[in-house]
Amino acid sequence: MFSDSTIVAPWDFSEHAQVTLDFLLKHVPAKDIRVICVLQRPDPYTFVAVWGDEAEARAHDDCVEKFWGMIDTSKYPGLQFVVEFGVPATEIVRFAKTLDADMIVMSTHGRTGIKKLMLGSVANRVSQTASCAVLLLPNDWFQAEMQRRSETSAATQ
Repeated sequence: MFSDSTIVAPWDFSEHAQVTLDFLLKHVPAKDIRVICVLQRPDPYTFVAVWGDEAEARAHDDCVEKFWGMIDTSKYPGLQFVVEFGVPATEIVRFAKTLDADMIVMSTHGRTGIKKLMLGSVANRVSQTASCAVLLLPNDWFQAEMQRRSETSAATQ
């Protein structure tokens, strides 16, 4: 489907991100996928035992550990995971541009109305500002994929 392409897959530990990554791994060699998770910088005004660079390093390491704890590395050799700090849409677009990526593939979370207005849409901002193609997998696709998985799981039991 996307042979010899560099694909960026944003990651936020949601089911949407997991299903999107599963979709990609069915169609693209893992070595061609760059997964990016964008974290907010730790709040320097919150009472914690560590702050500054140490807090960022800890948040980075925790994120990496959590991601690789969810992914079977033996099944996906070459899959790369990167953690950045900042505004998600901005960092995803910057990362894709740095890589000269061919495409960003991400799902939408299906927020509408007040939630979309208040939380914004990372997918919308990425699609408007990226200098490469952006494939948005809509919430309806996600729901259909979850239904297929449920039916497949029930059939194998």
